[in-house]
Amino acid sequence: YMSVRATGRPNYLQARIPLKSNLNIHMWRLLTQGHDDPTLCDMLEYEFPLGFEGTTVPTPTYKNHQSATAYPDYINEFLTTELTQGSLLGPFDHPPFHPWTQVSPLMTRPKRDSHSRRVIVDLSFPPNASVNSFTPTETYCGQPFKLRLPSADTLQQKISDMNCKCFLYSCDIARAYRNIPIDPLAWPLCSIKFEDKYY
Repeated sequence: YMSVRATGRPNYLQARIPLKSNLNIHMWRLLTQGHDDPTLCDMLEYEFPLGFEGTTVPTPTYKNHQSATAYPDYINEFLTTELTQGSLLGPFDHPPFHPWTQVSPLMTRPKRDSHSRRVIVDLSFPPNASVNSFTPTETYCGQPFKLRLPSADTLQQKISDMNCKCFLYSCDIARAYRNIPIDPLAWPLCSIKFEDKYY
């Protein structure tokens, strides 16, 4: 973190310090030769900027939502899993980054058709002073960008266009987003607190 912070630029643009990844970066580079965006593999290897463009520090929130505090077992299970998988660092007794650490509240939601609960880091809280408040939705790293996930209607149309001559399968991608690494400059923006410990 300190080495990348000293450059003031995202890791993939200057310091280029490879960080631990569960992805086979060499194979990604081989299979994406000629891809429209040559920075894709650089970001997979050196981490993705969060897209935060704030000129002021967001407002830290040290109190979690009631949907988190009411279900501490699910939060502890989440923390244990993410620490074991290397997706979180900690626990720390004090905020780990200087000069500041942005702490966002935790919340949970029930999973459909399950007794379990999904743990969410609420980067949209507090309103107008959160990490997401300073993260544009129409650009990424200064370039126009819009992501739209396919709807059921879109998938239905694609199947129809193929005259139903296609194969369908479902895949559990529960940890998919955990394989998208965040640039070290963004680490201070992604902190959480639970039971007086920081992560």
